[in-house]
Amino acid sequence: MVMSVQDALSRLIGLFGPQASWDPTKLYGNLMVSPAGNVVIGTTTDAGTSYKFQVTGNSLINGGLYVASSTFAANLAAYYAFTSGGEGSSGPYPAASVSGLGVYCPTTRVVSLEFDAISDRRAKRDIKEMSDSACLDFVERAKSYEYRWKHLPEGAVRFGFMAQDIAKLGFPNLLKLTPDEGLEATIDEDGFESPKDIRFAVEYDQVIPIHTSVLRQLLARVCALESQVAALAGGN
Repeated sequence: MVMSVQDALSRLIGLFGPQASWDPTKLYGNLMVSPAGNVVIGTTTDAGTSYKFQVTGNSLINGGLYVASSTFAANLAAYYAFTSGGEGSSGPYPAASVSGLGVYCPTTRVVSLEFDAISDRRAKRDIKEMSDSACLDFVERAKSYEYRWKHLPEGAVRFGFMAQDIAKLGFPNLLKLTPDEGLEATIDEDGFESPKDIRFAVEYDQVIPIHTSVLRQLLARVCALESQVAALAGGN
């Protein structure tokens, strides 16, 4: 007889929890229900009654992840965040408890109504203004491309940079390395090597300050030229 997932889970919960006390010998694949009724995987330590589902270690979700909160539903204007414990939390923004949750979607898009990037001076160090000449150099030398993704044969034409180009321009801080098992290593004609099983990603949000610097410089030049034209016109 084939046991359904629901029956299997019910039997596990019935056998291993909730327990009156922790007994690591009764762990089934490091899964247990704590005395508080929390499902805990990968550890015998219950983080507390506020955490109904706890996972220690990497997790693979082959589908969607929906996080809901009645508090958030009553306060739609508040920020919604993952805190250090991994649970959802509504505003005010819990800056003291945020642990830095990352979302990795290498072959799909991340869609949101709004996106807010933390930019508080108090959270930063080694602050200095960007080099105007370096920003101009980036805009002058960085090539823009149109392309289609290989894994989306019928996909729309996209616009962007090539990460390898960005590295060669001397801006490696704009790149991130992400795992991509099976990706072959390549060596360009100039000797630049793209490593095996590693994909380059460009931090496009970091390009905005570069463009802002260039626009500011161009505006200053326009203003200077307008002043010169006005002076010449007045002299006539």
